[in-house]
Amino acid sequence: MISKASRGEYTGGRLPIGYKKVEDKFVPIEESINTIKLIEELYLNGYGIKTIARYLNGANVKGLGQLDNPIPKPSEYTTTETWSQRTVQTVLMNPFYTGHISYNSKKNVDIDRIIEKSDNIEPMRTLETQQRIFEIYQSKLSDNKPKRMYSTPFLLTGILHCAECGQPIKTQTSQLKNGKRYSYYKCG
Repeated sequence: MISKASRGEYTGGRLPIGYKKVEDKFVPIEESINTIKLIEELYLNGYGIKTIARYLNGANVKGLGQLDNPIPKPSEYTTTETWSQRTVQTVLMNPFYTGHISYNSKKNVDIDRIIEKSDNIEPMRTLETQQRIFEIYQSKLSDNKPKRMYSTPFLLTGILHCAECGQPIKTQTSQLKNGKRYSYYKCG
């Protein structure tokens, strides 16, 4: 996969929201361009990923109001028509929108790890805009907020980071059928 990406070839999987494949080229879907630009604009103006998802789904957002018609997520990308935080984050963090091929871009928010520009992708976003998005995202991750005191078994929350992607390690608790609960750390 890394070898394909380094040659500027598509590494497979679903196409990013707003793109379609025409012969061997990846071109923006005309109806999706404004939605992608709206997501970018809102994020660059300080709105969070969760707030953007809520706004696209028709929620009333302070400072923005409410959309007359919620923007449905294209059905070819998922079984649900609503926007999630994950979907909005993927739109913002995926360098495909700049015309670059990257391997495992969803976990990768370092622009230096983008592997290769592809002439087969018509970009919807400039590399400069992508860099600003990455910078905002990184600054939100590294905000020095006071650590909270937890009454959970997750003593390392806020301390552990993934060795692969650098993201903070998330915590999860699961329950077995017999009712026994167990907790663990994992990369988001």
